[in-house]
Amino acid sequence: MREWDSEQFKRHMGQSMDWCFVVGKPFSGSEDLSKALAPMIRGKVVNMNAMGDGIKKTLGTEEEPFEGDVPIEKVEEQVLADIAADRAKG
Repeated sequence: MREWDSEQFKRHMGQSMDWCFVVGKPFSGSEDLSKALAPMIRGKVVNMNAMGDGIKKTLGTEEEPFEGDVPIEKVEEQVLADIAADRAKG
């Protein structure tokens, strides 16, 4: 390394973060923590319950709404689509 690169130094020291998950039981403060943390790390809060509800709407019809658990494959597809959209926006 010929010149100082603080980002590379942080990666070598294990101080960089690609993903962060905040989980908690209802009313534990995890949502508040996520909302406070997101701007600090230039992150995004993904509410998995809201995402699941949105996916359920696409799986059902007006006459017969989808019942049961959303397949994990559908959740993964939605998360990857959101990441791709965010990357496209920059």
